[in-house]
Amino acid sequence: GVDELAVLSRTWLQAISDDRKVCFKLSDGRVLSGTLHASLTLACARALAGRTLDLESAYKQLLVRKANLWAAVLKIHNTDTGRDELYVSEVLPFGASAAVFGFNRFSRALRKIGTRLFHLIWTNFLDDFPQVDLVCMGQASMGAAERMLELLGWRFSKKPEKRLPFSRSFDVLGVVVDLSASESGTIVVRNKADRVDAIATQVDDIIAEGVCKPSTAASLRGRFQFAEGQLYGRAVAVCTPNFRRRALGHDNMSLLHEQVIAELRWVVEFLRAAAPRTLRAKDTRKPLLIFTDASLEDNDMKASIGGVMYDGAECEYFSAELSKVQLESLQTESTHVIAVLEVLPVACAMRMWSERALHRRVFYFIDNDAARACLIKMISGSPIINRVLKRITMIGAAHPSFAWYSRVPSDEPSRLLPLLILQEEA
Repeated sequence: GVDELAVLSRTWLQAISDDRKVCFKLSDGRVLSGTLHASLTLACARALAGRTLDLESAYKQLLVRKANLWAAVLKIHNTDTGRDELYVSEVLPFGASAAVFGFNRFSRALRKIGTRLFHLIWTNFLDDFPQVDLVCMGQASMGAAERMLELLGWRFSKKPEKRLPFSRSFDVLGVVVDLSASESGTIVVRNKADRVDAIATQVDDIIAEGVCKPSTAASLRGRFQFAEGQLYGRAVAVCTPNFRRRALGHDNMSLLHEQVIAELRWVVEFLRAAAPRTLRAKDTRKPLLIFTDASLEDNDMKASIGGVMYDGAECEYFSAELSKVQLESLQTESTHVIAVLEVLPVACAMRMWSERALHRRVFYFIDNDAARACLIKMISGSPIINRVLKRITMIGAAHPSFAWYSRVPSDEPSRLLPLLILQEEA
């Protein structure tokens, strides 16, 4: 998919050093190294372009074995005659049980053949084959891929809108991969403008009609999630609780109310304004490590939180004690106070070290499974946790980073001295 293609492009750029050395570390630990070919300058070797090859009627190119045709009978109701009719599908029926799995075996085989025998740099997602190559190579890889498929007897789409040549910015699975700044080590993945416009138009139509059935909401929610996947921060779920309930079928109403309308408009604004995902191949910094913790002691009368950050040899920490008013407020709003406390230091850590974490991989180690699950899903059944998660996702959108959450038992961060009393606004 898109992530694999983006990482493939980034790995390409990272492998070429300024001294013209080329080095790839394989998954088994082996290292492939060499020197950049004399015909290529560093700029040429880093100037990437891409395109997407699309198979034509992919499922119809796979036949059902004659001995198994008895199991490929489809019953279809003829509305003209009012009778059920039986048809034999001689090709792989789209949507049938295990059809996707069966097709993927063939598409994966095509990818392997192209990679190993023809040295194509490509990936595949079902019947789409995104390719990457050097700008200076022109359309050589395009011709090689198409001739390979013709040799193997596979048809590919020759429609002008699908058979596009290599370009510095190209469409992949409904998103845009922008390689125009690859010479400087930057790769950008963003939503297609017309996709966001289509979502905005659908939202406007729904608001104008004043009606949004649960089935419509579920479909629209899927579009929201896909579009959000190309941005930083997972804000849609936690910032649209009323719309989410309707999409999940917990709200059987069809008429819109002001809360849902406001949430729908907010999503459109977020999709338009949020920063696209940016990968920086020349950023050789190691991941940022952040350990957070919370404690609730003295018969639930004393609560504190803390965090420790490791950036190579550098180390920073914070530790804070909640005031009596803050703790009583948490205990009033939540029956699982420790889960709330364990999420709080993550928000503090993100805010405190946001500049240091910018565009970096950040590993957060949390000492609570419930808090970790909330941070991964970015949604909770607790309103107060959702408020903290909303703050976290807004920080993440404003200061992009690549966050990963894991659990590691730790008791020290929340007990470090000197302790600071949290401000009431926190």
